[in-house]
Amino acid sequence: MSNALQSHRPVVPMPRWSNAIGCARAVIAILVLAFTAASTGIWGGYPAFGITLLTASATLIVFAYYFVALSCKRALYNRWAILAIEACGTLLWLVSFALLSRWTSFYHRFWYGSGQSYGFWHAPFRPSDIGLSPRSIVKRYSSTRRAGVALAGTAAGLGGLEL
Repeated sequence: MSNALQSHRPVVPMPRWSNAIGCARAVIAILVLAFTAASTGIWGGYPAFGITLLTASATLIVFAYYFVALSCKRALYNRWAILAIEACGTLLWLVSFALLSRWTSFYHRFWYGSGQSYGFWHAPFRPSDIGLSPRSIVKRYSSTRRAGVALAGTAAGLGGLEL
């Protein structure tokens, strides 16, 4: 009798709403993957982009493992493997979020925090009232780069949500 109980691997009980959280994590991973891929297409390869693409892809693979192990093939379920995967995933999301946020911060400051730029203005008066001059006309090629920075920033924010 005890051999029969030991051969069956028990599934760790989870509340019903954890399925919705798992699906939301997969959707966020897909969005991060798409935004980071678009930023990579605009800016080229940076280490922050590579690690974020790896993390989002690994999250989707882990989601597929969960789905198969919990619905189709219960023999694949191993609670210690899931614990290790979740710990590594949390660490990867933390690193990805930090690197992508740092990259976005650097390039965002490049456009909005130096030279004749006064950035986003949220004051009840015009910048020229205190002697600030508006920035020069933005060339078309740099607006594409700005979109890349905005996409990377969005991916970093979603990565923080995923964390």
